[in-house]
Amino acid sequence: MTAMECPDLPLEVVLEGNLDLAALPALSERLADAVACRPAQLVIDVSACHSLYAPAIRLLVRTRRDLMLAGGRLTLRGCSPEAIRMLDLMGLLDGFVFEEAYVTREWARGRLKVV
Repeated sequence: MTAMECPDLPLEVVLEGNLDLAALPALSERLADAVACRPAQLVIDVSACHSLYAPAIRLLVRTRRDLMLAGGRLTLRGCSPEAIRMLDLMGLLDGFVFEEAYVTREWARGRLKVV
């Protein structure tokens, strides 16, 4: 896919299963392809992920940085309370934007950037 083929609408990537070391190469390639599209907004849906391990979180951080450098914005959809806690423990919570409909009431108390 080239940048010419990318829509102006948000680009969505749905991730599934365990995002562990074994899944990292394919996941890295999918996210790099999405960033290469230079979308104004990239929505990464993690609602079907069984778990978010540290290597996958580092990849999300890198993807967010690369997208920002390309002028885009990354939004996470469907983060479980456990994934949000993991981001919080890693000191990364403030760096992500979460889709409002998927933020649980427990974590929505002004702590997350929601859209």
